[in-house]
Amino acid sequence: MKALSTGQNNMIQYKNLFYSFHCSEIPGFDKIGEAAKALSEIPSNFDRIELQKKTGSDRYKDLRASLDALPDRKEAMEFEAKGHFNKVLSSVKPESESANHKPEEKWSFRPGHIAFNPEFGRLDKLKSLLNEYFDHNCLQAGDFLYPPDGFRLWHTNKFDLESWFIFFVDVDKPKCSFFKFIDPETGELVTHWDEPGTVNIFKINSNNSDLLWHCIGTNDCYRWSQGFSIPGHWKEKLL
Repeated sequence: MKALSTGQNNMIQYKNLFYSFHCSEIPGFDKIGEAAKALSEIPSNFDRIELQKKTGSDRYKDLRASLDALPDRKEAMEFEAKGHFNKVLSSVKPESESANHKPEEKWSFRPGHIAFNPEFGRLDKLKSLLNEYFDHNCLQAGDFLYPPDGFRLWHTNKFDLESWFIFFVDVDKPKCSFFKFIDPETGELVTHWDEPGTVNIFKINSNNSDLLWHCIGTNDCYRWSQGFSIPGHWKEKLL
């Protein structure tokens, strides 16, 4: 397993694939970090047991345990492609089965986590601050809550926007949840353990040879993450 190195501004780095830092370590980033931290809430009507029932308790445990091994890439890609197809289909056929939210839902279940509905504007302030900081329209890429024993299965985001992405991560216990990824060049597994109030940056590619396979898992903690696309020149601001 490859180690992560620490570079400028105490930023953790792995090649040109993954970067992580605490908001307080970057000049001018403190207000952005505060806006992200304010989003670390557990909905009053969220039931983590109900989340497991949605999947089936035994299957839920099996899916969570699957993160301990490298993915079956063919099977994982088929699952990811199906999810993308459902999103596209729902845009032309609203009554179809979809991973999207119903209009009245503030959040909805996903396998291993929940996603907040962007239509309610939870990320508006954070997005505005990011846009100003990077002088760029940063597109929202997700707003998630992972409960204890939560997960996001191995995936690549191959069907999403090809871009650099920034994810604000908060946890209620340090080093109790992880972001794992596979080096596209060497096939080695890299594990980054989350800390409260940190930021992860990585690039999503659509080229099959450069796909960044990654997954997320929590142990005995809650994990929040809010993601946005950022411009390719982000390093000029942060490094």
